[in-house]
Amino acid sequence: QAFNHFLHLYRMKKLSADFILLPNGSLVKNHTLILTDSGEVADILNSRASDSEFHHGILCPGFINAHCHLELSYMKDAIRRHRLLDGFIEDLVELRKRLTEDES
Repeated sequence: QAFNHFLHLYRMKKLSADFILLPNGSLVKNHTLILTDSGEVADILNSRASDSEFHHGILCPGFINAHCHLELSYMKDAIRRHRLLDGFIEDLVELRKRLTEDES
């Protein structure tokens, strides 16, 4: 059973970085996050896996990019989906313009 667990972890996506902020608040080096197919943290290894995807900076599992997501959360279903960046920006500018006009 231990081998099956090891094999399962081996096949999962692995992320490492200069630092990882653990759930207990510790900032550690040379650790690896093991992710499920849905992106949840399945395990944290106390070493950097050689086959991990490395990122410079700090990984903060469970954190949301709040400076972007909070500001844009009120726009759910207000901006057309599957557009390129220029179309997204056009919709964003138009929506903000309409909201600003409504407030005055």
